[in-house]
Amino acid sequence: MLLLVAGNETTTNLISNAMLAMFDRPDLWRQVTADPTLAAAVVEETLRYDGTGQGLLRITTTDVTLSGVTIPARAKVLPLIASANRDPGYWTDADEFRLDRPNAKDHIAFGTGIHFCIGHMLARIESRVAIEALARRLPDLAPAGEPTRINSPVLRGLRSQPVHTKPTARAAHAI
Repeated sequence: MLLLVAGNETTTNLISNAMLAMFDRPDLWRQVTADPTLAAAVVEETLRYDGTGQGLLRITTTDVTLSGVTIPARAKVLPLIASANRDPGYWTDADEFRLDRPNAKDHIAFGTGIHFCIGHMLARIESRVAIEALARRLPDLAPAGEPTRINSPVLRGLRSQPVHTKPTARAAHAI
């Protein structure tokens, strides 16, 4: 049940974030349509660059001092964990979306340690297959209007994205 509920919106948002990145970078989308196996790189880079989980609501268990500021025990906090995926001290060209990133899977979009997402493989597979299918069937897919983002402090994704495409002979024979 957890995989069904937790993996539904997050995976949908991962796919929409990936396609938004492709719409913003038509040269990369052309590369993916020419070689749909690049969809796996699109998924990993999207997880790093624009992951669906931006922060985690938590309650402190003890007093914590960060940068000279004390956060008392039982305080509600929202650590923005996704910011680590853009740390320029770790990532070369941290604010660039790149499909050739050598350490692509080093992101923490699925958490870490005992809190690592149990559905990470399912999310990766579902997203990769969706992007491969779009690349094969709808290579001319393009935005047809402004996207509408989800209004959430912890989830990042699109509520809607108008699109258009041209019918192609390639689409009729694609897997």
